[in-house]
Amino acid sequence: MGAGKSSVAAALAKQSGLPAYETDELILKQVQIENPDIKSIKQIFEIYGEDYFREHEHNLCKKLRAYSNCIISTG
Repeated sequence: MGAGKSSVAAALAKQSGLPAYETDELILKQVQIENPDIKSIKQIFEIYGEDYFREHEHNLCKKLRAYSNCIISTG
């Protein structure tokens, strides 16, 4: 956390012209479909727990492995 993964991914995407995907942002959007009151990853952990988050993360990573020519930033 706080290592700069998202910043580096954004810079690489800009420089390369490739799309960038931020897993935490995608998970947050997915969870917000179920509960629009959720505003952060921290809230997901507080309300639903780590196992819930990791399940979403695992499923998302399975989907993202089919992507090519892109930048994936893992939270």
